[in-house]
Amino acid sequence: MSEPSCSVAHRLLLRCATGAQVREAHASLMVTGELVSSPVAAAVFLHNTLIRAYARTGGAAHLEAILVYRHLLRSALPPDTHTFPFLLKASAAALPGSAIAAAQGGAAHAQIVRLGFSGQLHATNALIHFYSLAGDLPAARRLLETSATTDVVSFNTLITGYCRSGNSAAARKLFDEMPQRNGISWTAMISGHVHCGEEREALSLFSAMQSSGVPPMAATLVSVLSACAQLGALEQGRWVHRHLRVSGGGAATINVFLGTALIDMYAKCGEVDAAVAVFEAMPERNLLSWTTLIGGLAVHGRGTAALRLFEQMETSGVAPDDVAFVAALSACSHAGLLDDGRRIFAAMRRRYGVEPKLEHYGCLVDLLARGGRLTEAMAAVEEMPVSPDGRIWSALMAGCRFHGDAKLAERVAERLVALEPDNGGVYVLLANVYGAAGRHGEAVRVRGAMRRRCLGKAPGWSSVEVGGEVHQFTAGGGSHPAAAAARAKWAAVERRLREEEGYVPGREEVLVEVEEEEKDAAVGGHSEKIAMGFAMLRSGEGERMRIMKNLRVCGDCHRATKLVSKVFRREIVVRDRTRFHIFRDGRCSCGDYW
Repeated sequence: MSEPSCSVAHRLLLRCATGAQVREAHASLMVTGELVSSPVAAAVFLHNTLIRAYARTGGAAHLEAILVYRHLLRSALPPDTHTFPFLLKASAAALPGSAIAAAQGGAAHAQIVRLGFSGQLHATNALIHFYSLAGDLPAARRLLETSATTDVVSFNTLITGYCRSGNSAAARKLFDEMPQRNGISWTAMISGHVHCGEEREALSLFSAMQSSGVPPMAATLVSVLSACAQLGALEQGRWVHRHLRVSGGGAATINVFLGTALIDMYAKCGEVDAAVAVFEAMPERNLLSWTTLIGGLAVHGRGTAALRLFEQMETSGVAPDDVAFVAALSACSHAGLLDDGRRIFAAMRRRYGVEPKLEHYGCLVDLLARGGRLTEAMAAVEEMPVSPDGRIWSALMAGCRFHGDAKLAERVAERLVALEPDNGGVYVLLANVYGAAGRHGEAVRVRGAMRRRCLGKAPGWSSVEVGGEVHQFTAGGGSHPAAAAARAKWAAVERRLREEEGYVPGREEVLVEVEEEEKDAAVGGHSEKIAMGFAMLRSGEGERMRIMKNLRVCGDCHRATKLVSKVFRREIVVRDRTRFHIFRDGRCSCGDYW
């Protein structure tokens, strides 16, 4: 740009980092008249620079980029090839919820065609990005297939769009068909699998990425660590940590995102001490780093340590948000810290102005119900400013079951059935409450109602990592090729528990109307017992076992696992739906409070 004044304005805009600074520069240009009085090329250049500056900032500034574009048209200035990529970027960023942005994206597409810019690669990629975020994936796909010029960015953008919408199958098909890939392509697909809950596919693809010789990016490893965390794949997570230390030159080079992902992975794989070590070695921490470790300590039952860390976070100048309060309240719930939980809940609004949400009330109700304060828990539910959801009633129901309050359980069950009429777990919980209270007739009646409505409990499964490979079993062993051998091994283990420790399988959570020998078989076929049998079959004597379960550990499996840890001198880590249990020498870290 030859005009000195225009060059100065351009440099000023490029230095703007916030929407307020861009608006100030914009206002200055309007006052001096440069936007319209400059030569045509300079005026278009200034408009483009403003659009770009607004597109780079957040919030309402994205919509202001659209207003600048409209000012360009009203001033009878011709858009050029640099106008549309940033206009479309701003329009896409303003989605969803903005009818103006949605309409502007379509109008920009029409203008691109009318002005003959359809063959411009940057315009094509910006359009694919816009349509992907707008949810119009068919339009994005048509652009990819019909545009004169596309590149790896075009494919990556659409892959990300498919994954964001939950259509990982279409994303993977496109990935497999790509004429060429780069590290971003692999990362987009790996993170897409994780986003869609397909962690095994993510790790398998990561192995293929390594075999292809493409070096992983930091974002790749964050997604891989997330997959390891969800699967409990500790050895693969450790490999990533070692890779970072070797390739990056030491722990100090692990950025805050990778560090937080490592904390999450170790905590969810039962290695909370390793998570603490990563946290302490991080040169930089953010709110998410603190919150992740607080939550990790919480699910391991280390409530006091979690609250101590919460206080350290506050004193370090990091103000807790609503997610951090959920982690702190969860720590109180898992450890039975009633007074601390009440204090933290009260401090949310009073000290930090954070309004409690359903999640916070859920933690409070769970804390009170676990602690036997069922009347207080019911009062908290009834006084909530928002309608309680199924999770809150389920927490109260679990407290009724734990403390044997069948009368309150009936009231709670009515609320739960009204909210979730197709949730078979409600009937199972109520039947178990009746069974524990000796009211077997009512338990049979509830089970009968459950069968008549064709409702079932969510199928249980457990996975165990042996030799760096994760194996999954359902009740009875499922379809795993080693299921029969694992069942036989567990039967041998159970015989030894009976002989040496007088173990008798608990039958509280089995259908009360089945025969006695069927009850023993049902309890013995629980997925975590089959997983333990498999681990003992395939691992060395005394090796640590790590089991992940999708449901809450039942009382009998908990007792049996304590005995296994004592008789076979094994440390066993079990991660169930809500927390970790570390079994050593016949004791559990939860203190039988779960």
